[in-house]
Amino acid sequence: MKVLILTHYFPPEGNAPASRTHEHAKRWVARGIDVTVITGNPNVPHGHLYPGYRNWPRKVDYIDGIRVVRMWTYLAANAGSIRRTLNYLSFMLAAVLGGLNLPRPDVIVATSPQFFCGWAGVILSRLRQVRFVLEIRDIWPDSIAAVGAIRQSLVLQFLSLLEQRMYQAADQIVTVGEGYRATLLERGVTDKKMT
Repeated sequence: MKVLILTHYFPPEGNAPASRTHEHAKRWVARGIDVTVITGNPNVPHGHLYPGYRNWPRKVDYIDGIRVVRMWTYLAANAGSIRRTLNYLSFMLAAVLGGLNLPRPDVIVATSPQFFCGWAGVILSRLRQVRFVLEIRDIWPDSIAAVGAIRQSLVLQFLSLLEQRMYQAADQIVTVGEGYRATLLERGVTDKKMT
């Protein structure tokens, strides 16, 4: 089985999304699954590349038997809205382009909290005609509204529409907590679609 994971964050970044995805991928490789990860070049949280890395258009590394395809993204610190949004959108585009230049996987897994990473999974799964699993670690746009990152109601309404479409496009949704599952049930996602 070939699994393609899309994640904005991956080791040597040490945040929770990077660590969790790395642990999943290691376990799948140990079970004989061919795992490829598409990610950016490590730069979190300050938007500066880690020593030994460059923001190449595409570079392939191997970590613990996992093929790691690092794609160019617009680098930005974890602060502010405009530059971070550009960072997120550049990753979405890079992940789609990177995924089109790899062997066809059996399944694509995209992980939040980065909302546009989920959309990269939607687009790529449609283009490659493969199953799509969406892992929810944060509810967008609720989380960005809660911290005041975006206050304009039209933007939030548009993001809510995109959120609903993303849930509909997923073949399976994995929530990392019961609270997220309950929220998605309230938003019309069927229980049988969630793990």
